[in-house]
Parts: sequence; structure tokens; C-alpha cells
Amino acid sequence: MSSSPRTTAVRILLQILSRRIHLGDLSQNTKFLALDARDKAFTYRLLYSVVQGLSQFDYLISKNSSIRLEKLDEEIKAILRCAICELCNFRTPPHAVVNESVKICGILGKKSASGFVNAVLRNHLRSKNPLPGGGDVESIAVRYSHPTWLVRRYLDRHGPIVAEQIMEEHNREPKHYLWVNPFKTSLKGVCSQLERDNLEFERVEGFPSCLRLATVLTGHPIITEGLGFFMSLESQSIVAAMNLSDCFRIADICAAPGGKSFLMAYGIQSSGQVYASDISLNRLTVMRKRAELLAVPNLNFVQADLIATHPYRRTFDIVLLDAPCSGLATLAENPEIRWTFEPSSFDRMYKRQISLLRTAFNMLGKGGQVVYSTCSSEPEENEQVIEQFLEEEPRAKREDFLGNVISLGGVGRCFFLASIRRI
Repeated sequence: MSSSPRTTAVRILLQILSRRIHLGDLSQNTKFLALDARDKAFTYRLLYSVVQGLSQFDYLISKNSSIRLEKLDEEIKAILRCAICELCNFRTPPHAVVNESVKICGILGKKSASGFVNAVLRNHLRSKNPLPGGGDVESIAVRYSHPTWLVRRYLDRHGPIVAEQIMEEHNREPKHYLWVNPFKTSLKGVCSQLERDNLEFERVEGFPSCLRLATVLTGHPIITEGLGFFMSLESQSIVAAMNLSDCFRIADICAAPGGKSFLMAYGIQSSGQVYASDISLNRLTVMRKRAELLAVPNLNFVQADLIATHPYRRTFDIVLLDAPCSGLATLAENPEIRWTFEPSSFDRMYKRQISLLRTAFNMLGKGGQVVYSTCSSEPEENEQVIEQFLEEEPRAKREDFLGNVISLGGVGRCFFLASIRRI
């Protein structure tokens, strides 16, 4: 017998918060895939809401629990987090949420905690505790559901007004952009298909192969037949900013899952080649299968760790380094990052980013260009990387490039972009 959507949500939440999976990996999660379409939609919405508002729900649990939050078993915390979230953000009858949560205790082998879970949820329904309204870091962290270290960082760098705008942006529902695959279809054809299926969409000015949709399509023929795929507008903008018209050899050195490589393959000369590499053979294999579905031509796949060196014998016109980073500019799409990223990782990532940038630069011919990008708003991963590299490389020159920041979705979504020319 398959699990209920709430039981599935609790189990997946435990995996997300223990860093075993990402919220974006649900399409490959066996527990999630076992659900029917309606239960999938409910489970995803519940998980997204729980992860996004985790601080708020933990605060409400603490206000209504006789046991300190850190003393609770992880399974019990997950049950309560999902239940409090549903009571706050969904229209489910309260008694149904309470009864289902008590049942889940037994399913997860925590039957002895059933009375405790029942009491916490009923206390919450009676008390209706408000969220804290103070201006101190801890209150702001609860109210906007961000870790205290990140709140302090935003306050120190931006001040309270902009800091709160950033966190508000992170807590808005993300926008959904579909890149229409010109290798297999046309914008007109996809628009007609969406209209026939009564799906809302709008064209995006300045992006001739892009549509904004009201929701992500899962299992729709547009996706399953490779007629398009979802990709943030900021990511599409990085490729749109590159002049590919005279390029014949392009490298994408952290390529998986592949979206930018696919867009570059469309933008280059018909006889040009894109060389997509990644350290992970598994991710590169998945990317190759995506490319086959999309019928993307002129792509070459190379599994390689490019930290110190590269395997290529010929130079490139452009090397794209979409560097591994914290992802802190994507908290609307990836809300779990705020809980799973450790600030101590900045130093490790900085060293990796510098090393990859050196390799990317060494792959260029004279006059070639490295495009360095991140989906991070943090200076350690952006300006500091570029400044350090330019200090040590006399053959490099920085160029003006879109003002170095792409921010199409508000102050909380500042993707970084820099162009370095080999002179």
C-alpha cells in the first residue's frame, strides 16, 4: 500500500533537512513518484511551504510544546512542522490535520509520541500565537524565516529596509520561465498547444524563445517530448549577454544540468562546437540524455575535474564558468539552501572558484573571453574572486558586462556576471 501524501512529505522533509536530497530532486524520488498527480501537487506544495517557513513553524511549535525543540526526535519535529504549516497555510479542516499527524506517529514507529503531537497541535489551535514583531535579529529571523547568520549579514551590508526587501523576495512564489526549444518546435507552436490545454502563459519581452507560465508543467508533452524546459530568466540572460555570432569553439566547464550549454549550442555558428564538461559523470550522463531528448546538435561531453588543469589541446573563443556557489540568490526556488548552507563553506568555495577561473582562463586563445557567473549575491563568491584573479594574472582584462549584476526578479535575486578578456 502506498504512503499518504502527508507521510511522504514527512519522510522527504527529513531527507531534505539532513542534506540527503534537494527539493528540486523530487522528480527522481521514488516515494514522491509513487503518488498520483493530485497527491504529488499537494506534497510538493506542502514541502515547499514547510521548508520556506521553517523558522516560523519551529517558533510556533516551541510556543505550544512542553519539550524544547532541540530535545525532540527528528521524526516528531518533521511531523509537527508539516502539520503546523498545513494548519497555517492550507484550508484543510484542522481535525483532519491533527488526526493524520497522530496516525503518522504510528507509521514512523513513534506511537508513544502520539499524545504529545496531539497536544501540541491542539494548543496551537487554541493559542493562535502571533509571530514576533521586534527589530532584533532573532525576531526578524523568525518573521522572515531565515537563519540568524544570514539576517545579520544582510543587516550589516544593506541596512534593515533593503535586508527585509531581500528576504521578502526570497519568500515570494518563484516565477516559472519556459525556454521553447527551437531545435524541435517554435514559439507559435508551443503557444497554440498551451492555449488548447487552457494553460496560462505570457511572452517575455526581449526573450524570443521564452514564455512565463503560471505553474511548472510536470508530465506535460511539452516537457516529456523535449519541446522546452524550465530555466530561470536570469540564467537565460547570462547566455543572451554573450556575443556568440563569431564563435566556433565554446567550453562550458561546470555544465550540468546543461541549460546554458543548450542555449549556447543554439546561438553559435552552425559549424561551431560546444564542449560541456562536469566533474560528475552521473550528472553529465543525465545531461547527455536531456540533450538527446531536446535534439541539441554540436555538443561534446567531457567528464573532468578542472580545478588544476584541463584536457583540451586546442583553445576556445569563450569559456563559460557558471561557478559552483552557495546559490543564495535562488532562495525562492531553492528554499532549503537557507537551512543547509553553512557560512563556513564560503572559504572552501572561494578557493574552488579561484582555481576554476584560472583553468578557464588558461583554456582561452588570445583575445578569448571567460564569462564568470554565479547565482549568489555574496561578495566572497563574486567581486572578491574576480579581484583576486586580476591581481595575479597580468594577461587578463575585465570588461563591462551588463553592469556585472543581473537582477530581473527583485533585489533578492542578484545573479553575478563578469567578463574577463585574455589580452
